Amino acid sequence: MEIKESASLTFETYKRLKDDIIRLNLKPGELIIVQQLANKMHISRTPVREALTMLTKDAFVEKAEGNKFRVTDITVKSITELYTIRRLLETFAVKETLNDFTQEDFDYLESNTESYRKAYEVKDYLQFFTLDNEFHHYFFKKLDNKLLYDFFEQLSDRQQRIRFATMYIYDRPGLSVQEHINILNALKRKDFAEFEKELCAHLSKVEDDMMAKVSQQRSAFTANGELSADMSIHAALIHLL
Repeated sequence: MEIKESASLTFETYKRLKDDIIRLNLKPGELIIVQQLANKMHISRTPVREALTMLTKDAFVEKAEGNKFRVTDITVKSITELYTIRRLLETFAVKETLNDFTQEDFDYLESNTESYRKAYEVKDYLQFFTLDNEFHHYFFKKLDNKLLYDFFEQLSDRQQRIRFATMYIYDRPGLSVQEHINILNALKRKDFAEFEKELCAHLSKVEDDMMAKVSQQRSAFTANGELSADMSIHAALIHLL
């Protein structure tokens, strides 16, 4: 019983810390001291340290000097890699299943898109991001490939942290609403070429808009005005938050 309770506390601590990182309550580059965090959470150091070790495997934190941890930065390179993978996986999933889409599928996606629009209008970004996840995850539910679905799930938390970061940089959520409508319309016509075009345009615009904003800060990053491929976004965020 004691072992189960200990494991449960570690997992609950892990989920809470991961959520804080995703929502930027723990910011990129922030140093984490185990004892201070344990005191703040009113628990012992052991579940905190174990949870942080789990988060290193998720690439949300990294070990720092003096038995400390640090929240990993969001880098330009990591964003580019993420969107490259998303374009490949999502187009593959729909290519394999497009002919199997039914009116029931379209009804679900239409309902999602309408709720997505309403969440944006009232600036409920947590709900907005949740609905965005559900929209894109639906392609993999339809594919019914557990291995691929689980892999896409692993990307989702990293994607979510980027979404919270970009929310403060530009009005990307407003543009995404119309882009989701365009994607859905192509799906309803069962036009894969149009779907691929709209989906890739959507994901590329998200990526490009983010890069453009970060690039505006490049003079603060390097003496020659160039933005390194692995340069942290944190430096741009602190000017804007």
